[in-house]
Amino acid sequence: MSVRLVKPEELEQVNALRKQIYDLHAQGDPEVFHGFSQEIRNHVYTIWNDPMQDIVVCERDGAIAGYAALHFYHMPDSPFMKERDYLDIEEFCVDEPCRYKGVGKELMN
Repeated sequence: MSVRLVKPEELEQVNALRKQIYDLHAQGDPEVFHGFSQEIRNHVYTIWNDPMQDIVVCERDGAIAGYAALHFYHMPDSPFMKERDYLDIEEFCVDEPCRYKGVGKELMN
């Protein structure tokens, strides 16, 4: 297994994983979540084009087994807290057949 930055030609594979999660949310609470719309599908390209965001994938046996969408933030010094940089995991998914096999742990490491 290896974790690396996604390649542009793999964004649709990431979208297939994103759909798993969005469909799960929509099934669990259809009053709140719409499901995997075209707008959400296209958002992967917004992430890709934003210099403050990255998508990392975990490759297992030659296939993408999971991904994480990361957002980098810089918080300036303020009266409330010191200047700091931090990373937010905005999306995270392990392909259903690959769950409980260390893919999520590898992504988090």
